[in-house]
Amino acid sequence: GRLRHDGREMLLRAGTGLSGLAAVGAGTYGAHALDTTDYFKKVWERATTYHLVHTAAALAALQHGSRAGGAAASFFLAGNALFAGGLYALCLTEDPLAAKVAPYGGGCYLLAWAA
Repeated sequence: GRLRHDGREMLLRAGTGLSGLAAVGAGTYGAHALDTTDYFKKVWERATTYHLVHTAAALAALQHGSRAGGAAASFFLAGNALFAGGLYALCLTEDPLAAKVAPYGGGCYLLAWAA
């Protein structure tokens, strides 16, 4: 079925736009202001790469206009929050516990690609 043009689709589109904004901002911060070890800089770069790629995938899924596309976009955005967000938290705190949510984000990415 088609994704209804309602509040859910508007929320997903807004969330995707904000995710892209956050990905570019995080990349800029990592390139110019992040003061940490080379290891954490590489982790940050990986997080921003996955964040931006999966934001683009969420946008593409929404363009499909189907319920499956909406589900995929939802999982891509959840994956960004958990995977990239967990890695960002790890880099900012250098506390390994901060990254414990990252595998769940990876699972969300897998579910999104399967949708």
